Amino acid sequence: MVDGNGIPLSLVVDGAQRHDVKLLEPTLDGIVVDRPSEEEGPKQHLCGDKGYSGQPAQESMQERGYIPHVRQRGEETEEKKRNPRYRTRRWVVERTNSWLNRLLHFDRRESFQQYAGKRVRCAMVFLEVAGRQVLAISHIEYFLLQFNDKGRIDKKGWEKGMRLGMELRPSLHDEQYPQQVIDAQHRFAKRRYEHEFKWNPSRKVEDAIVDFVFSGSHVS
Repeated sequence: MVDGNGIPLSLVVDGAQRHDVKLLEPTLDGIVVDRPSEEEGPKQHLCGDKGYSGQPAQESMQERGYIPHVRQRGEETEEKKRNPRYRTRRWVVERTNSWLNRLLHFDRRESFQQYAGKRVRCAMVFLEVAGRQVLAISHIEYFLLQFNDKGRIDKKGWEKGMRLGMELRPSLHDEQYPQQVIDAQHRFAKRRYEHEFKWNPSRKVEDAIVDFVFSGSHVS
């Protein structure tokens, strides 16, 4: 799920055979920014493809305060024929998916030679904005990214991180066992994930990120 500019807001991972609509509610509930209340801000629109056209999906979107816009197959193509300047509303998410796909499939255009063979500390900053004006920082995620000797994301390291991340997802454990029982597998996976794929910034780094966001200065 992305915002109107294509910035990722939520990501849910599951098996390839799982239909997208089954992950709609976890995706909508998993956004990492605070949404404005329906009383305070303008109505929020949500665009989706034909897979989200069923009544249950429509109700899930409406219950969360979204106005659904789900086009049927071929509707946008016909609109393009009538109006050559027409641009689909969902093009921003397709652009984001394309960029992530190139990055994770070692596209030569997405290599970073300066990071070849290195583990790089990254910070993903989630902002609250109005138009192009930054209002606040809602959340910062700090993670480590391993690059191979060609300056592309290391596939094995990425897949390992994804597997650990999947193990951290909520399970049926809480429903199956009393609260006194400790889920050791989940605890060990969390510890490994934080040790191998996370990092803790110093106060100086945190301040530099804030300065960069609000004043445009560069983080070294």
